[in-house]
Amino acid sequence: MGFTLRTRLLLMIAGTFAGLAIITLGAIAFLMNREVSRMVRNDVQASGNFLSYVLNKDSVQLTKELQLLARQPGLKQYVLGNDTITRPDYQTVADYAKEWLLSLDAYSAMITDSHGSVLGQTDTPAS
Repeated sequence: MGFTLRTRLLLMIAGTFAGLAIITLGAIAFLMNREVSRMVRNDVQASGNFLSYVLNKDSVQLTKELQLLARQPGLKQYVLGNDTITRPDYQTVADYAKEWLLSLDAYSAMITDSHGSVLGQTDTPAS
C-alpha cells in the first residue's frame, strides 16, 4: 500500500492530534478523580466532626441533667418514696423546679410523675 507523501503527513498530523487528545482527556479524568476523592474525604471528615460535636454536647448536657436529678434526694424522697404523702404539694415541687433552672441551663421546667401528671413547674410554662 503506497501512500503519497501528502497522505502520510496528514495521517501523522491526525495521529499526533489524536494522541494528544487522548493524553489530555486521561489527565483531566485523573485530576477530576483526585479532586472528587479529596472533596468526599473533606465532606466525610466535616460530617464526622459535626456529629462528634453534637453527640459530645448532648452527652455532656444529659450527664449534667442526670447528675443534677440524682443529687436531689429530697425531691426524690418527696415525689417517689414517702408513703405518707399521696400527692406532693404543687408549690414545693415548683420551688425545686425553680432552683434547678440555672443548673439545667433551661428556660422553664416541668416535673411530672410516671403517669404524666404535672407535679410542679416554673412560672414560665414549659412546652
